[in-house]
Amino acid sequence: MQGHIEFGESAKDALIREVEEELGINCTVGSFLGVVEHKWEKGGVLHCEINQVFEVKSNEVLINSNPESIESHLEFFWCDRKDLDDRNLQPYPFRNLINNYLNGKKDAWWESSLNSDIDDSNRS
Repeated sequence: MQGHIEFGESAKDALIREVEEELGINCTVGSFLGVVEHKWEKGGVLHCEINQVFEVKSNEVLINSNPESIESHLEFFWCDRKDLDDRNLQPYPFRNLINNYLNGKKDAWWESSLNSDIDDSNRS
């Protein structure tokens, strides 16, 4: 999901709203998993973001078919975890964090790309 928390909105309420806006489905928000700080450059402009990550569950998403995005600039698809390094998953620290989570490491975490070189990947 790529959205922003509106003034006066909690992170969980923003996530529920963004899932509904971008996928057209209802969800419940579970445990807080961690934070990823991220920076990237696009068109000569430096961008920075802070991603709060939560468990999300929905009975309206099937694992045998890709969720359809309502917004044309977004694409959602399932990916085998062994293929994460072959995908342009951004922010890139998510690759390791997803594997750690799937391996049972469920403590809250923090990662950052702010102290590394600019990640000049294809980001919209």
